[in-house]
Amino acid sequence: MNVGLTEPNNLIIFSRNAELLDGLKELVSWAGTIVAIRDARAGAKSKVLIDQVVLPVLDGLKMNVAAGFREFNTGRELIMESAVLREK
Repeated sequence: MNVGLTEPNNLIIFSRNAELLDGLKELVSWAGTIVAIRDARAGAKSKVLIDQVVLPVLDGLKMNVAAGFREFNTGRELIMESAVLREK
């Protein structure tokens, strides 16, 4: 997947989504634990939200294997290009 990442750029972002999403799932779970420590009732509600909404959405986003984004300035224009590689 090449969206011009080797060309002159002002900003480049590339992610392998499975690894990124696994990290986000850990972060969300950790945040839910912190909420539960501070307030048991809010923690119970956040657990339901995390388990039934957030984690399934993050798992669904894994169908996008990788994503690349670049931004560059031509002097007169700011151009942004992106590409997403999806599972077959």
